Amino acid sequence: MWKDADPNEVRSVWAESLGRYEAVDIKRALETMVLAYADYPPTLPQFTSMCRDARNARTQQAAKLTHVRYNPVAPEVLAAIHELTADPVNRKRDPKDWARRILARESAGEKLPIIALTSAREALGL
Repeated sequence: MWKDADPNEVRSVWAESLGRYEAVDIKRALETMVLAYADYPPTLPQFTSMCRDARNARTQQAAKLTHVRYNPVAPEVLAAIHELTADPVNRKRDPKDWARRILARESAGEKLPIIALTSAREALGL
């Protein structure tokens, strides 16, 4: 594309177009270029687009959360939570009870999805 152009003019045009980007953005665009343009080099508009994308990705920041205000929790809800967590029966529940309940439902004649039955049997080593 630039074969008949003066090399100094080509450098000047590219320098002018890329001058608005920081070195880190150009470096990122060069890294991207190797993957995106493996067969041929990008045009100036294509490369500046990659620089712009790199700058946008670098400068976009999630809004910082400075303060969170929770609504007060009702005393009866807190009491219920404490009751459930203080009960040793609930704390020491077998983590495979879900699988036993599924197999019990099947034994009672309920039609269940095959994936639920397979998962329950696998969890119990059956």
